[in-house]
Amino acid sequence: TDLEVEIMVSITIIAAAFSALAGGPLMKKAGRKATLTIASLIFIAGSLIMAFAFGAMNGYYMLVVGRLIVGIAIGLASEGGPVYIAEVAPPEKRGGLITMFNIAVVSGQVGASLICGGFSYLPHDVNWRVMLGFGCVPAIFQLFGFWLLPQSPQWLARVGRNDEAETVLK
Repeated sequence: TDLEVEIMVSITIIAAAFSALAGGPLMKKAGRKATLTIASLIFIAGSLIMAFAFGAMNGYYMLVVGRLIVGIAIGLASEGGPVYIAEVAPPEKRGGLITMFNIAVVSGQVGASLICGGFSYLPHDVNWRVMLGFGCVPAIFQLFGFWLLPQSPQWLARVGRNDEAETVLK
């Protein structure tokens, strides 16, 4: 029905809005790096749930739940990414790097559209699964990339880990 389509389309944005509100307290408690790592894991889970949705009604509900989960990850990453960059980047590069974050988001959206267009040539019973499951690929790279990055020095100082904060700043 039209209502089901509207729910499926809008649930991601609604979830992103609410999880962005929760992102601040989570970053304060767990840290910026941990919040972004959690967002990556949530992206992976949501993408896989959508890719493995099956059955008429169960498949619909799995798609809605998967999109809701991906929306949660979007909200956390949208809040956490710029905060992390602002706290880790040298002052003279901060503005440019935050701008690059936004350019990367838009480039990812364009790239996803192109990839989805390519997957549309696969058989119909497979193409949407591959398309939705492919969403976990950038999240996996992001997850492993965060292991290489330092913790935010501001967060480290806030939780009393001043020696580590100084090391990150050097």
